[in-house]
Amino acid sequence: MSITRYYIESLAPTWLAADPGYRAALGEYLTACMDQNGWSIVDPPTVRPVEAAARMPVGMVLLQAECGVEEFDVDLDDDTTLNKGWLAAMADDGTAHVVPLDDVIEHDLDEDCPCGPAVRPEQRGDGSQGWVATHHSLDGREQREARGAAEE
Repeated sequence: MSITRYYIESLAPTWLAADPGYRAALGEYLTACMDQNGWSIVDPPTVRPVEAAARMPVGMVLLQAECGVEEFDVDLDDDTTLNKGWLAAMADDGTAHVVPLDDVIEHDLDEDCPCGPAVRPEQRGDGSQGWVATHHSLDGREQREARGAAEE
């Protein structure tokens, strides 16, 4: 399982930031955003004050609500090498990509890759929908692999 951390920040007056109702509402809003995207929350939201990069106005505090979600059922630590020169990798947008290694071109992990990857929906274990993009090799390895499998 691959866990991704998501957060939202809220600049609030100090008196409001101390209100447990307001903090709970921030956590509920973050939960609703994750549900809307179809992601399963595996670490419930936590709300805490954080340091701001900019100088804070007097009487204000920056709160951060953060949670962990499971975006895809395939566990890809960094990159996973598949059989015979293929790589499975997770893009920043949560799409799983199957990419040929050492191909004629370098493949981009997005739908605009010059090879014209085939993108299909894939149902996750929790019932939500993920995406798998299968890239096409420009060296013709799919045909060689299909012939080799047919001969076996």
